[in-house]
Amino acid sequence: MAAIDGDEASDDPRKARQVTSLNFATAQVSPRQTNVTITTQTSHKAITLGVLAMGEALTQTIELADKPVLDYIGAVSVIDQPLPAMVGDFATIAADSAQYWRKVWANSAITIEGDDQLTQALHYNLFQLNQAAGRDGVTNIAAKGLSGTGYEGHYFWDTEMYMLPYFIYTQPELARQLLAYRYSILPQARKRAKALGVAQGALFAWRTINGEEASAYYPAGTAQYHINADIAYAVGTYMDVTDDRDFLNQMGFEIVLETARFWAQFGSYRETQAGRRFEFFDVTGPDEYTAIVNNTTTPIAWPSII
Repeated sequence: MAAIDGDEASDDPRKARQVTSLNFATAQVSPRQTNVTITTQTSHKAITLGVLAMGEALTQTIELADKPVLDYIGAVSVIDQPLPAMVGDFATIAADSAQYWRKVWANSAITIEGDDQLTQALHYNLFQLNQAAGRDGVTNIAAKGLSGTGYEGHYFWDTEMYMLPYFIYTQPELARQLLAYRYSILPQARKRAKALGVAQGALFAWRTINGEEASAYYPAGTAQYHINADIAYAVGTYMDVTDDRDFLNQMGFEIVLETARFWAQFGSYRETQAGRRFEFFDVTGPDEYTAIVNNTTTPIAWPSII
């Protein structure tokens, strides 16, 4: 439960807040199943997670790429619902996992001759990317992946600008699912645009999971308008590489159109010695914490996706 307890106490909004209002209790339901009940201290609301060990404990160590792996795999039930049916014994699951990783390394392994340490570091980061990526069209990639406690599991623009390009070039079907997540939260993005006085268009949340803004510092998060550009740029990059017209017709065009509508109504022109310039006022500064900065010019580079 250390990960649920959170990080150390800190005023830094980039770090996870410490959870001190939960009680945990475990119950051994069977030799292979343990239920974990989490109860809030004030309202006494509770959820129960069932954790099931798949397969018996191994009598020998399995080696995967010369690294030992755990001798069991845990399945977690939907909250307060029965555990899912078994999906196979450990040998079957291990073989499926090995097949997946063979494909990952075949598509994206990088070797830097003469620098084994840097090569290993790159492989570790590729592992983190692949284990953390959402695959169902309604989840994305947490800023700190699955193992970091910072940012509380929220999604940022980092996905589209830093992580998505890797998947676009190596696993385009997974990249499409990550973009489908952005499409799934368009209703919340439209609602957010209206909250800022824009009748048409969409403004994606700077920091979110379910589409609602969850910034630890509200003024700065609200004025991070460039999130729209990051997502539109990602759609353009995906189209340049894949030419996935079905995605464009079903999701991509609407994403770009709605972000453009927001910018067209939210921005304004200003006369300068060089001519009229389209600008955004009242934005978060480049340090991400100075809010609100006036007269920050935002260059526009529309992706050529059509």
